[in-house]
Amino acid sequence: MRTEPDWRSSPHSADLTNYDFADCAQEFVRRSPDYRSDYAATHAQIATQKTEPSPEMEGLARRWGMTFPLRSNT
Repeated sequence: MRTEPDWRSSPHSADLTNYDFADCAQEFVRRSPDYRSDYAATHAQIATQKTEPSPEMEGLARRWGMTFPLRSNT
């Protein structure tokens, strides 16, 4: 069973010193069961409907007040 790293441990607390507010907010949302469910449903919809991922991921980002770096088509 995979477990999340303990942010209080020495190796991980050093990584956190470089986090800004946006990084902390993203980590907080990423651990939300509701967000994880929405993220999985969005990916399932992309796979099932074979739709372009960008609009679906942009919708997910809007719902959660986040941005995802997307690759350009060029």
